Amino acid sequence: QDKNLEYEPHIVEVKPDLSKEIRRGSIMRPECPADQKYCYVLSGAKLEYLEYDPSRDVYAAWHSGGWGGHVADVLTVVEADPSLDLPIGCGGWSWACIGGHTEGTRMAYHPEWEDFGALCTSDIVKDNGLSYVPVLQTSGRPQTIISDSAISGAQSQTTWPGSLVACDCHFYMVWHGVQKEADWNGGDGTTDIAFARIEPLDGKVLHKKWIVKGTATRERTTKLAILGTAKGCQRFAFGYGELSSFYVYPERYFVAELDGEGNFITDKLDVTAITEWQEDEKWVTLGNGDVAWGTTWKRNDNGNPHHVTMKADGVTRVRTDTGCGCTYHGHNTGYGYSLLKEFHTQPTWGECKNQPGGCQYRDWGSSGFKTNEMFVTSLKASLRLGTPNSNDAKIVARDRHPDCDPQPKPSEMCRPEENECDADPCPGQTCDDPDTKKFG
Repeated sequence: QDKNLEYEPHIVEVKPDLSKEIRRGSIMRPECPADQKYCYVLSGAKLEYLEYDPSRDVYAAWHSGGWGGHVADVLTVVEADPSLDLPIGCGGWSWACIGGHTEGTRMAYHPEWEDFGALCTSDIVKDNGLSYVPVLQTSGRPQTIISDSAISGAQSQTTWPGSLVACDCHFYMVWHGVQKEADWNGGDGTTDIAFARIEPLDGKVLHKKWIVKGTATRERTTKLAILGTAKGCQRFAFGYGELSSFYVYPERYFVAELDGEGNFITDKLDVTAITEWQEDEKWVTLGNGDVAWGTTWKRNDNGNPHHVTMKADGVTRVRTDTGCGCTYHGHNTGYGYSLLKEFHTQPTWGECKNQPGGCQYRDWGSSGFKTNEMFVTSLKASLRLGTPNSNDAKIVARDRHPDCDPQPKPSEMCRPEENECDADPCPGQTCDDPDTKKFG
């Protein structure tokens, strides 16, 4: 960290039991110390993601970025070869997934396509919306708008990605947003949840539908993960939160099962008294097909999750701060909860007060439990997430989605063999040796 509050990002490798550091390497781009470009900063929406590509043995490190007074993001591909010193490799970008002011982001690796996919939103213009961008294509990097932000004029964003999941030859995804500008009603309207199946190559939308549509509530904080070990992408764990118009965080949390077309195959199950999840947490499918995630919360007096719109006794509080006008942004504030830069003029949880030094948010607190604790929640694949409905009976076993036709990978992708063979190959090997190409 330097005096300008710019941070030098590193990749750190450790032993699987976390007992020892193996090596670390800086991924700061040379333009940052030279002329304040492509720096990792805490201004704007904070994001930090790391994914791994075993086919090329590379990391993809995605983090918030600063350029003078501007904010966006930087995605750096790093060679993980143990014989190298974590050098920056082919792919990614030095500035901005889309236009800048990057906000909601998700990234996932697709093993069949051997590429990372990135989802991002921005508050700059309406046309950015929720966009998909592949990471390892080296020229003509496509950007596909999956869902328009549906807000014109104001610098704002109502769309936020939930999950991006690789299954068969596709990416599956969920997000929250508005279907048309009238639904938003200047900030007092509703948000809904959508489901889509897209091509990892270019983000082409193969199937899209709005699956949760409220009339007087906002649905958001949505998640998706493969549930079970069966092939064919026909069983997903799905979750979302529901809140009243003026709240930022959900008051209720639900889970259910979806098929590969986004149809509910079980009724939704209310898990509000058991668990919760936040916008930037990732649901993970374990080896046995269960779905799990970790998050932090304070407890209510009865020990249940203390959702931020509740008083300590677990009763949803009544909004009394209309017109306070406090603004907030960034993901790095609060008691372990992600504050979103989504609604620029809506107060967050707690009681908002205008102070000479700025807005302050009062913590309601809870007697008996004063600090956050870490919780891991798992959804068992051997059980059903709600009562099965008629759509469940229509599912027919299959090994693969019928839309998975063989398609050639683009020619302009990062290939390790392009620059791993030098004039002095390893003894006994040549540049035609596939092991030399694969491992350098």
